[in-house]
Amino acid sequence: MKNQNEENHVFQQMTASVCRYIKDMKDTDEKIDTLNYVRSMLHEVSPMKHHPVDFVAWERSENIEGNDYNPNSVAPPEMALLVTSIEEDGYTMPVVGSPEKDIIRIVDGFH
Repeated sequence: MKNQNEENHVFQQMTASVCRYIKDMKDTDEKIDTLNYVRSMLHEVSPMKHHPVDFVAWERSENIEGNDYNPNSVAPPEMALLVTSIEEDGYTMPVVGSPEKDIIRIVDGFH
């Protein structure tokens, strides 16, 4: 039977192999799909899978639609700051979506 150090070493080797495989992919869509798949498999065995933020996936913008019931409005100066923040820092929080037929409807984070 393997000891904990041997198991950790094997796991580290497998993880490094998966990371190399993904890094070497040339097609961005394939890379994103593979990352989402690996994350979803880890989510399945996660002791924290009951938390919504345990599995965050990248989704293509053409598959996303806003909602018609958003009661919030953002003043133009604040919206400009939000745009600048995303351009400079990227997304710092996920947008929450709900799958519907062929799209994902934004339920939080619309702005």
